[in-house]
Amino acid sequence: MPEATPTTTPPRKRWPRFLAIVVVLGLFVYLTRDFWVTTLRSYFIGRTYVAAQEFGRFLPPVDEIEILALGGAVPDDTPDSFPPDLGDRLGTVNRHTIHGPEAEQLASIWRDIDFDRHFAGLCHQPYYALRFRHHGKLILETSVCWKCSTYTVPAGIFGHTYYGFDSKSELGQKLLSTLTQYAPHPQASQ
Repeated sequence: MPEATPTTTPPRKRWPRFLAIVVVLGLFVYLTRDFWVTTLRSYFIGRTYVAAQEFGRFLPPVDEIEILALGGAVPDDTPDSFPPDLGDRLGTVNRHTIHGPEAEQLASIWRDIDFDRHFAGLCHQPYYALRFRHHGKLILETSVCWKCSTYTVPAGIFGHTYYGFDSKSELGQKLLSTLTQYAPHPQASQ
């Protein structure tokens, strides 16, 4: 008896089905884009608010703060410069690190400042950058501008963004004068 030869079925073409699924999903996203834009915007605003609270009033304990007095924009490969939050890399004109009780005292001033997005302007030309650390671990790296009352805050998947603080208040001015004592800045008194 002759052996039966196995019959092979031709491979199914899957790409038309895949293409149809992609087109349907693309059409769905396009038709619901207002929903997605609003949702992402709400998430971003909420994430920024939470981060501002987490790194403002609820800043964890710190035992070291590095204070950098910042100058103008410098090339990216410049040593001893501050990495860009949302703009150009900035040169460092002065630097000082405080530890222990001095660091906790400065952190206490920081926590007591009134943080709110309504204080924020648009220039962000920071005089100072601060690096808050606890047992050597970086808790927050931020740059602070007294002209437009903003500081940078990490916003999760969105990188960094600006948030406002009351730079004109007694505490805002106390923070500026304290930073100026530790790391004098040529423009901070202007």
